[in-house]
Amino acid sequence: MKSNFVIFAEPRTGSTLLKNILDKQENITCYGELFNKKRGWKILNKVFTKPQEPLLTFLGEDQSKWFEKMNTDFKTYLDVMSSISDEQIFGYKIFMRHIKEISNYTPNGDKLYLNFLKESDTKVIILERKNVLLRYISNITAHSIGDYTSMIKTPERKEKVYQLNPIKIDYNLYVKYNQKNKKIYDQYLKYVKGYYLPYIHITYEDFTGEHFIESFKKIFNLLDLEFNDFIDLRNQNGTIGIHKKINIYKMEDKILNYQDFKSQAEKNNDTETLNFLN
Repeated sequence: MKSNFVIFAEPRTGSTLLKNILDKQENITCYGELFNKKRGWKILNKVFTKPQEPLLTFLGEDQSKWFEKMNTDFKTYLDVMSSISDEQIFGYKIFMRHIKEISNYTPNGDKLYLNFLKESDTKVIILERKNVLLRYISNITAHSIGDYTSMIKTPERKEKVYQLNPIKIDYNLYVKYNQKNKKIYDQYLKYVKGYYLPYIHITYEDFTGEHFIESFKKIFNLLDLEFNDFIDLRNQNGTIGIHKKINIYKMEDKILNYQDFKSQAEKNNDTETLNFLN
């Protein structure tokens, strides 16, 4: 494979935005969720607009079994997707559930996948959203309006998302979500350290905020690229292309049961959540 990287992330952490910025850089091709059954197939359909013999050969005549084949022969799958691009660097993003999914088709598939990353000198970007409360709210909002990516194509859905109607949050469910989130990122760190993968750890807050340039300098350094070639896609108002920040609101206005939620955080001495509320 050519020089390559992977983004370890979870939903609602800005991974699509990061992917889009990197994909528009010179010398880089960055796909979305190649191991997602729904979105992976959309990516393949885009590739099919330019018939690619290696991909057609890999899929075979029965293309309905592409997902199973992808998980049982992920090395060939990634090699083929890499070879289709004309750029020197190839990357994609993957969620923890996708890594675990491989093991459903191949015994110890997660370990084989990680070992493959090591053997192919793959570099890792761990992307995390530190404000778990905002991520939780964003997740609930996204699920309430359906497929977030299709929303961009429909003005009505777009307006529905940016209206950000107030929602009620169950404190106990949020706490479980937070605990699960921390376990996943601990596991990501164990992966990269256990398999000696070269990596950097950046946050949503950094790369979408005042540390935007600093974050991409780290990424370019990881990928052995000259930062002088970086294409800054930000508009004068700080937004990036068609992307708008989904979290433009006061917490009191967004959370219907704000006072009750805050009281429960205070009762449990949950200083982290109280800081998020502020």
